[in-house]
Amino acid sequence: MFTVRRADQYDGDVLGEIHAASWEAAYAPFFDPEFAAHATILLAEHDSRPLALSVSAAGESRTTDGGSKASRSAIS
Repeated sequence: MFTVRRADQYDGDVLGEIHAASWEAAYAPFFDPEFAAHATILLAEHDSRPLALSVSAAGESRTTDGGSKASRSAIS
């Protein structure tokens, strides 16, 4: 039997764990296993409260003339 309740400010850690596990289950097959090891993870905060994250890594194609590098990113 499941119980459903409204999440509150004390549920942040477990919500993060659930989010990470669900992202991995849904999207991990589309990424090289080394992606996270070479990724840049940014955390957006407002008044010291984490609000969003962004993950990016260099793509397979890079320019040598100072142009933009291709990247893959995910924003939550």
